[in-house]
Amino acid sequence: MGPSQSPSDSPLTMSTVLQAASVSPAIGAPAKTTKTATASPAPNMVAEGSGLGWIDAGKGYQLALENGKLVARNDKGKRLSSVPKELRDGDVADQLEALRDWLAEHERECVATVDQWMLRSLPVPRAVLERVWDDPAWRRPLENAVVVAVEGDGAHDHARAGLFRGVDAKKGVGVVDLDGETSWLAAERVAIPHPILIPELDGWRELVTQVGATQGIAQLHRETY
Repeated sequence: MGPSQSPSDSPLTMSTVLQAASVSPAIGAPAKTTKTATASPAPNMVAEGSGLGWIDAGKGYQLALENGKLVARNDKGKRLSSVPKELRDGDVADQLEALRDWLAEHERECVATVDQWMLRSLPVPRAVLERVWDDPAWRRPLENAVVVAVEGDGAHDHARAGLFRGVDAKKGVGVVDLDGETSWLAAERVAIPHPILIPELDGWRELVTQVGATQGIAQLHRETY
């Protein structure tokens, strides 16, 4: 398994919205339960090569969200320099903006939940990671976190640890170890330990610098006392 790449910050599309509707796993003291978006996907979505999902807004116009901003095009497919007021004040614009706001809240909740897992060094079932990994909002705080295998008695096995790079129902938890080698941990549970509990903390800090990895939560570079 090679090191997986961080998901790109692609424009917001309706398919992204559906992927982000994952349930926030309740482990320990998570963030508040993720709510279902109040706006339902608008009909007549048209996808294009750029990844934008254009929504029919009536009168020959279509709307989409790009980097969190409302954009419009006419019936000839030409992008408009600004969104006409009648479209900006319409129902389709309201739906898209409601979804944008819901996704922003969803991302905050995912980060807060993973941060709590780390602060309390809670054991996380592999099945939970399998369930949320494909959602970019979950992947960002999880990817490159140092994880350790958790034994049946709850003890952390630091001999089986690495930067979290993926999860597979059959292979296990994909990691990059301190030697920079990729492997799979055959563990039913893993923990994201608080840095004060991580042996060879300086080694892990050096590794993320060497491989150019970025952590989505403050773990390795968190101040410890």
